[in-house]
Amino acid sequence: MLFVAVGALTILSILSLGTTAGVVQQIKLAESLKNTQVALFAASSLVKAMPAVFAHDPTPTVVTAYDLRTREIPFGDLVLDVKMTDEQSKINIEQAEEGVVARLPGVAGSQSLVDEIVAKAMWVKEDLLLLDSMTPETYEALSGFVTTYGNNVNIHTATEEALSALGIDGGLVSKIQSHLAGSDGEPGTEDDAVFFSPPEILTGLDVYGLTQDQKTTLGNLVSSGRLMTSSEFVCYEIAVKKGRRTVRSFEIVASPGSGDIVSWQEK
Repeated sequence: MLFVAVGALTILSILSLGTTAGVVQQIKLAESLKNTQVALFAASSLVKAMPAVFAHDPTPTVVTAYDLRTREIPFGDLVLDVKMTDEQSKINIEQAEEGVVARLPGVAGSQSLVDEIVAKAMWVKEDLLLLDSMTPETYEALSGFVTTYGNNVNIHTATEEALSALGIDGGLVSKIQSHLAGSDGEPGTEDDAVFFSPPEILTGLDVYGLTQDQKTTLGNLVSSGRLMTSSEFVCYEIAVKKGRRTVRSFEIVASPGSGDIVSWQEK
């Protein structure tokens, strides 16, 4: 009888452990589902809230590198690591003229590729991969400097490659970058210089002793609306974390003025 009783207790113990393990797994699953849903809500809420942040900063009419600095934002027991990139720091490959396309990294020297890019209607920059003359290596060299959002380039955030593609010579690119970086020489810090309107670009840079060609180039870009001081589209790369663990990651393109979302990808 004792043997039977011990055996029964052993079986009950095993069953109890199995039941407990199942409950623990269900609890973990429920917690995981809750975190992923909260992460989705948190990312969406952040993007919708950013217009208020931009509107109340010291430079509400422009978008600067300092505005787009990396941030860590607590959300309940989660933390949002937010990296922002101005889509208009790049060249809109859908709208770019032939001369601009021909100066982009990886494209220079290939007229066939230039012709294909100019002729191709593109919804996203990945459409470049559909071109006959496009190679993975060329796309890798090019993709970081092009977009399909916006109608102009924001001088405050523009990459060196975007400024060069617009026809701005190397000397003037250096003057622009030096001016915007402020006294500490570091872009994206609180002392960055700001152009509050496009007409200020030429007057603000004239103190650097611009050549007549440089003045003409800047004047043409500003008057044609191709070089501006703000942006209509910002890309938010959001990693939602709990402790050291990343719950979900998103790449969202939205208007910094209205919060309207035009692209949403989960990474």
